[in-house]
Parts: sequence; C-alpha cells; structure tokens
Amino acid sequence: MESKRAELIFIPSPGLSHLLVSTVETAKLLLHHHPRLAVTPKPSDDAKTAAFIQNTSSSHSSRLKFINLSPKQPLNHIFFDTIDNQDSNIRDTVSNLIQNSPNSQFAGFVLDIFGTKFIDVAVEFGQDISRFKNSGDEIPVPATVFPEVFLDENLGQDVFFDHIRRISEVKGIMVNTFYEMESYAIEALLSDEKLPDVYPVGPVLAETGRVIRWAPHVESVWSVVHTTTFPLYVEQQLNAFFLVRELGVAEAEAIVIGYKMDLTGERPSEVIEEAIRRLMVGEGVRGRVEEMRRKARSALVEGGSSYNAQRLFVEEVMRNIG
Repeated sequence: MESKRAELIFIPSPGLSHLLVSTVETAKLLLHHHPRLAVTPKPSDDAKTAAFIQNTSSSHSSRLKFINLSPKQPLNHIFFDTIDNQDSNIRDTVSNLIQNSPNSQFAGFVLDIFGTKFIDVAVEFGQDISRFKNSGDEIPVPATVFPEVFLDENLGQDVFFDHIRRISEVKGIMVNTFYEMESYAIEALLSDEKLPDVYPVGPVLAETGRVIRWAPHVESVWSVVHTTTFPLYVEQQLNAFFLVRELGVAEAEAIVIGYKMDLTGERPSEVIEEAIRRLMVGEGVRGRVEEMRRKARSALVEGGSSYNAQRLFVEEVMRNIG
C-alpha cells in the first residue's frame, strides 16, 4: 500500500512583508528533505499577497499549496483578533483535508508566535501538539529596548504575553538563525528539558524586492551588509541591541535612547555621522560580518548545522504520522 503524504499546514500572521514570505521560504527548505512532505501556507487576502502567491505557485512543485482564508471582522485588538477569529476556518481546512485527501495525513501546524491559539485545534485533530516558528532566538536584554507593547498594558500587553506563555506547549521551535551565530543561546534552550526541541534552520532569506526584511541580522550577514542601526519602533530596538552588543556586526547609532523617545525618530546629525564614519573606517565590525557570512553559508550546505536541523525537523514530522 502506498504511504500517505504528510501534510504540514503553515499559519503565518497577516501581511506579506512580515511573515508570509519567510514562511514560504522555510516551507521550500523543508520540502527538499522528504518526498512525502507537503506544506500548505494559509495567507491573508490582499493584492500584494495574491500576486506573490501566483508567482510562487507557478514556479514551485505541487507539494506547496496555498489556501486563502475568508476575512473575519476583528473584535478588540485588531491584529490579534484578525488571527484568532480564523479558528473555525482552520478547523474546516483540516476537516476537508482529512475527509477529501485519502492519500494525505494531517501532520500538524507550523505557527508563528501570534498563532498559539491554533494549538488547541491541532489537539482536537489528534496532534498532541503543534510546531512553532519564530524569527529570532533568546538573549538577555535591558527593558529599555523592549517594544512598548511589552510595557504598556493599554497596548495589549496581556494578549502578547499570553502568546509567549503558550510557546512551552509546542513540540518544536524553528528559529531563523544558525547554530554558529547564537550557539550559547541555542545550547541554553536545548539544555532545559522543560522546553520544546529547538531547530535553528536559518538563514532563511526573504527575496521579495522592496519589502521590510523579517530577520535583519541574518539578512545583513548573508549579504555582507555593513550596518549602522537606526531603531524607531516595534522590535527594532531589540534588533539593534542584538546586532551591536551581542554579535558585534553593526555600529550603534543610538540604541540606548529610551523606547518612547525613540518613536520620534529624531537624531542629532553628528550622532548619525559618527556611527557611519566608524562603520566605514573600522575593521572590527567588517571583519566579523565577513566571518559570520562564511559560517552562514556553510550552515546551509549538506552536512551543515542548519541543513541538519531542517532534516531532523522533517524526520520528526514523519515519525509523528507513523
């Protein structure tokens, strides 16, 4: 009897530039590792997304499918409710897969940090737990560089932390990094038996032209972009801290300014000039970027750390369906 094909359903957060492109690129990497693996990203519905899906579908294998979800009206926190309100659509999709695809078997979800509500849906359909994909690893940082949503309860702080707490319920965490870049953080996570398995599968690159990059540290290292940070909002303060203080692959323009002050985007011209000048004449940052670039590219070739992490993740998926 022919073996069934494992169907992984990816559920990215809404928006082309934020997570859909990186989700698709991750899916493509995984498909290389097993002929019986198929993936189905479930994107939001807008013109840019539709164009991206059409181009991707016409140039890739039938094992990569897309299913659009019908939009639903959000309730309170617009971004979070846009995702959470899709639970009935997600259930219908899985039900249709089980009933109408006798040669396929639902193998679980791949979620981002804001999709943890769908863990419950995976459990309903016989998956002990779903999988989770994130764009960065864990590092100790000062509170001043955290996004304001972490610090202001009026901006949905509780909702955000609820998603973070549920990460421990998933079976594995894929991270867009590579072992050589953040070995200390990855080892710390792997050493904690209470946490899920961690799979550093990157660098996963979002080749989409003029869109906001989803993981600037891996993008800049891969392309040998010598960077000076200019953090304004959301997680950019965290990114700046990571690039400058943790990796040493960027020059700091001003990462010590408090988050709320940073929202203005105001910078003395001499501060910006000084950071760019240091980047142009200094050898330290440029040398570290070059070294990390070599390690990044080695991680993705057969036998490299990220290649092996991708393979291990896929093997776990296949074991999960028997």
